Amino acid sequence: MINSVSISREVVLIGGGHAHALFLRKWGMNPLPGVQISLISPMAETTYTGMLPGFLAGHYSREEISIDLIKLCRFAGARFIMASVNNIFSIENMVSIKDRASLRYDVASIDIGVTSKLLGPRLSNSNTHSIKPLGDFVDRWVKVKAKIVNYEISPEIVVIGGGIGAVEIAMAMAFSLKNSAVREYNITIIDKSNGLNDIRPQTRKAILLALDSFSIKTLHHSEVLEITETEVQTKTYPAIASNFTVVAAGASPYEWLKQGDLVLNNGFVEVDCNLRAVGFSNIFAVGDCAHLAFSPRPKAGVFAVRQAPILFKNICAELLKRLLKNFSPQKNYLKLISLGEKNAISDYWGGSFSGPKIWKIKDKIDKAFMNKFSDFPAMTTNTIIRKIDPAIADESGKEQLLCGGCGAKVGSESLNAVLKDISKTYQKGILAGIGDDAAVIEVKSSTQIITTDHLREFTSDLWIFSTITAVHSLGDIWAMGGQPHAVMAHIIIPEASKWVQESWLNQIMLASNEVFESVGSHIVGGHTSIGAEFSIGFSITGNPPKNPTLISGAKPGDVLVLTKPIGSGTILAGEMQLKVKGRFVESALKWMAKPQGEASKILSVANAMTDVTGFGLAGHLIRICESSKVSARLRLSSIPFLDGAEELAGVGIRSSLFDDNYKVRNRMSFVPTDKASLLFDPQTSGGLLAAIPQKKLSLVLKNLKKKGYCASVIGNIDEGEAFINVV
Repeated sequence: MINSVSISREVVLIGGGHAHALFLRKWGMNPLPGVQISLISPMAETTYTGMLPGFLAGHYSREEISIDLIKLCRFAGARFIMASVNNIFSIENMVSIKDRASLRYDVASIDIGVTSKLLGPRLSNSNTHSIKPLGDFVDRWVKVKAKIVNYEISPEIVVIGGGIGAVEIAMAMAFSLKNSAVREYNITIIDKSNGLNDIRPQTRKAILLALDSFSIKTLHHSEVLEITETEVQTKTYPAIASNFTVVAAGASPYEWLKQGDLVLNNGFVEVDCNLRAVGFSNIFAVGDCAHLAFSPRPKAGVFAVRQAPILFKNICAELLKRLLKNFSPQKNYLKLISLGEKNAISDYWGGSFSGPKIWKIKDKIDKAFMNKFSDFPAMTTNTIIRKIDPAIADESGKEQLLCGGCGAKVGSESLNAVLKDISKTYQKGILAGIGDDAAVIEVKSSTQIITTDHLREFTSDLWIFSTITAVHSLGDIWAMGGQPHAVMAHIIIPEASKWVQESWLNQIMLASNEVFESVGSHIVGGHTSIGAEFSIGFSITGNPPKNPTLISGAKPGDVLVLTKPIGSGTILAGEMQLKVKGRFVESALKWMAKPQGEASKILSVANAMTDVTGFGLAGHLIRICESSKVSARLRLSSIPFLDGAEELAGVGIRSSLFDDNYKVRNRMSFVPTDKASLLFDPQTSGGLLAAIPQKKLSLVLKNLKKKGYCASVIGNIDEGEAFINVV
């Protein structure tokens, strides 16, 4: 997150590889004032390569092998952007991001790893599973193993590739199946060469014996011609039955690297001894995606780990315009190879050694590495000042105290640079918009819906933050069954250099405008200012239906329907405290970003409706009961909860608004449990809560499910005074 030091430089880390993970850990302990770090990764977690075979074999849990990038970025004070990169434009210093605004950088670093995909239309289908990205492969293995154990599919597995990674994976899967009482299985390794040529002969011999002990077949000198849903066809051998085909053949670079002007070697970014992309002073590349032009080395995680401290020093040196350090890769390195069960073999200068003791050594080394990302050290405390560090001052070179009032507004140059990309083509009824002092809106009817909402920064990803705030602000319009019309934006951003402000505003405005235009409304004006932290708000007018859905119309016999799971307040509180898994945060943000315009139309038959936000489910339901003069019955077991919310509630994680929301308990009957406590959890961009007539329920549920909503029946409306019975 942004602290109170003025931001004037941005470092963009592309990819969540091991080197970048170590960089962020180091940055969290010793950040450079005035510099914002942004990490772009398509996944909230990155899987540690060295422990993957152990996970497949069942020796480790998913948490033990995963680096939580959201948690790591929170510790490092970095922004986490969950997205995929399309290209990097070196001349403009811009990173192109899929389905988002581009991001400008002063310094960029690439650590995206490699892929293991086979090229060709006959080699890719739903039965082809590349080991990279590792996270996706882990999820697929968990699903296929469950099917095998439950006798839904036969245990026919093919692994394509003959390197160390391929044989480790094959033996790990074999051990896992044996340990799960799968007596008979067929695992085959297909290798286009002779396999395991980069290790000592005695090590290779020992591995082949281990493969034989698991009855794993190895087919050498064979090229794969076609992969179908049920088999793998090769040039040399008869078709091999396969219900799970794993591609672990070598390392292929990501295609998008070819789109720019980076110097490549067989698709990999060429770097010099300072780990800079050849020909560029402000672009670095590390890990498997980089080619060490000055000293070529094989693709191995050990080099990424050892590059990390040099990368940290050199990025800081580049920002401060100081001399850079050289990276000197070792010629030989220790290989510790898993053999399925808790057994491993080493390969090094001194020879080969195997057995449980070698496994324990490997286990100790791997866990020591992963502990760096679970037990974070205390951050250094630096004096926070509202001035730019002289070494990285803005192009103006000025250091000035921040004014208040209108003196705190964003400069017109920066604002105009952003607004030029916002559409000024408006629907009928908007006579004047962006550019005038105020919007001019023609109102022909006697009624209009108008609402306003704003949110403090709750996620470091400005695009997601803006998207969710827009969806959240539309909730009141949708809850009445209205059609959004005109929008006024209210934006507060921290102090920063001109181009950084432009970058922030560009992300905020384009993301929110995308939401509003998708539902037929438009941003027509607003106000921007500078403050201590990010805050985004919107005032929205809407056209009501002939009979707006209010909270006062619920009737006894109505069924309560909820369109989104609850628990976002607890998830966000846990994320701030570094106590929630990244994938739970990822899931919660996706739910919060889901618009509810379609749900509002489907629920137009409701007798009463509201959006569940700050008051929590209990608080908003009691408002319906009060206004409608009815009581309600909630079935706790039927209420959908966000993944991880109940777990966090169980360890006492609460939103800061929880205590206020909990006061409604005096008008409720419930058994206090961790799950019940989430009834009082404030929701950001929560679901619609509707009281539906029983005869309309079936069609409503069917249509909600078609549009991807929860469509959860959570209770009923009863006669009586305003009260909630939780059963």
